[in-house]
Amino acid sequence: MEMVLPLLAGLIVLLFGRRLFWLFVGVAGFVGGYYLAKNNLNVHPETTLVIVATVVGVIFAVLSIFLQKLAIALAGFFSGGYLAMNLIYSANLQFPMLAAFAIGGIIGAILVWLIFDWALILLSSLTGSLIITQQLQAYRLSDIVTLATFVVLFLVGISVQAAQLKKPTPPPEPAK
Repeated sequence: MEMVLPLLAGLIVLLFGRRLFWLFVGVAGFVGGYYLAKNNLNVHPETTLVIVATVVGVIFAVLSIFLQKLAIALAGFFSGGYLAMNLIYSANLQFPMLAAFAIGGIIGAILVWLIFDWALILLSSLTGSLIITQQLQAYRLSDIVTLATFVVLFLVGISVQAAQLKKPTPPPEPAK
């Protein structure tokens, strides 16, 4: 059960992050809040971290309904920060995590602000892919399998969400 909820959230963000932007914003807030609290606040036990992250996620989701542009920029910030921290960690670089989060967050927020739909698609596909592959780490997959899984999920997320962008063509008018 501990793995089912993150997998489900990752799958929904991966496939419907642009369409269900409020959910993407909430998940980005949750994930960003969780990792910021875990790495920068002395918060224990794990349930307290989850509560803090849930509060941040719910606030972001509610904000996204009332203040769409601001909330999506914040989701871009948290998603970009989360992705940057994981990139620094995966590359085993010696770089301050808070600085990585801030730089990635600024880039993510700017991307979402400038190219709204495609930035949402890219960030939600990246975030969903990362959440899913992190959950699959419990199965101790090799690095190459994890990377291949991440890339395939990312491409599937982009493809599915890009297909949702296409406007349906109206039916032809009947001849008179």
